[in-house]
Parts: sequence; structure tokens; C-alpha cells
Amino acid sequence: MKNANLQMENSLDGIECIIDLLASKRKELLIPACTLIHNLAKDKNALSVLVEFNVASHLMRLMKTNDKKLLQQLCLAVASCCSFKKGCEKFAECGITPALLKHLRAKSKPLRITAASALSRIASLPNWCSVVSQNRIIPVLTDMLLDVKNKEGNESAAMILRHILCNMHRGKIKPVSA
Repeated sequence: MKNANLQMENSLDGIECIIDLLASKRKELLIPACTLIHNLAKDKNALSVLVEFNVASHLMRLMKTNDKKLLQQLCLAVASCCSFKKGCEKFAECGITPALLKHLRAKSKPLRITAASALSRIASLPNWCSVVSQNRIIPVLTDMLLDVKNKEGNESAAMILRHILCNMHRGKIKPVSA
């Protein structure tokens, strides 16, 4: 039992250090920190700790960068953190949707794909689906669906559209005229 407590304490210290790295201005530290968060968030227990350490607000603050590699890693980290409902809700609460919508229109295809992946998880929340649909992204999502070489982007775009259409069908959101 003592060994398990020590391991848990070390894990918490490690996650706290990773969160502290997100305060850095140096992208050579930020990119690996986001990659670590992306990998850690795949574990439900680690994700719970990340959420408790307020990872959502830290990653949200970094979304203002213009560095494409960092943005791509940020979107991957967000997508992974949104794989569980609690993480998804925290990111939605901190207002990440507009930043992800902006990156969905980026020229960089990998960035668009990772932004779509993160958005597809947030779109599962009924309150946020209307934000997604009201931003006139349906043409962008349709283009992603038509890109036959982009399986991950196809799946994410299809999932977002599915959530939008389901919520329209249920009357939770109204269609936007062109």
C-alpha cells in the first residue's frame, strides 16, 4: 500500500510539472508538454487529475498562438482530454469552441483534422452543438467529408454533422439560412 501511495504521489507531481510547463513561452517546451497531455489523457484516471489541475484553461490560453505545430499538438491534447464527458464539459465551459472553429478553417490540413477531432467531441454536448452550427461550418465539414484521402477528418466531420442534425431534428437548434 505504501508503494502504491508513493507511485500516486509521484504521478501527481509529474502531472503538476507538465501543467507548469504550459506557462512557458518556449514552443520547444510547449509542444512536448501538449504531446504528454495528449498521451496522459487517454487514461481516465490521469485525465481526472488533468481536469483537477485545470488543464482546460491552460490549453485554452495557448490557443492564441500562430505556431502551426503547437496548434496541432494543442488540438490533439484537447481532443484527448475531451474523450471523457468531464473533460469535454470543462473545455466547453472555458470557451474553447470558437478557437477550434477558427482552426477548422485553417490552411494547414493536419490542423483542420485535429481541430475537427476536438470539435467532434465537444459537439456531443447539446449546449455546444448550437454554437458549432451557428458558425456556418457546415460547408467546411462537407468539404472534409468529400476528401476521400482523409479518413480521420471524414469521421470527425461526419460526427459533428450528425450531432448538429440530431439536435436540429430534436428542435434544440434551428437551421441557419445561407
